[in-house]
Amino acid sequence: MAARTLWLKLQEQGWVKLPPRRWASPTRSGRPPVGPEPALAPSPVEGGLKDLMPLRLHEVSRADQRPARRQLEAALHQSHYLG
Repeated sequence: MAARTLWLKLQEQGWVKLPPRRWASPTRSGRPPVGPEPALAPSPVEGGLKDLMPLRLHEVSRADQRPARRQLEAALHQSHYLG
């Protein structure tokens, strides 16, 4: 990943010319989410971890979890520095 980032920066500065991409990223990284915006309020979470217990994790990669997956993608696109 570091090498790819370096090549992209060199191309942005005009030092090299890279060939066109052969295929798009299969992970949707950097692309805006498809579907509605998340229904979560963008409010900060404050307090210690024990105050937030119990935490729950849910897998959203299965086909029957598409709405949750879209909500996660939209939240990451909105809040994560890499989109």
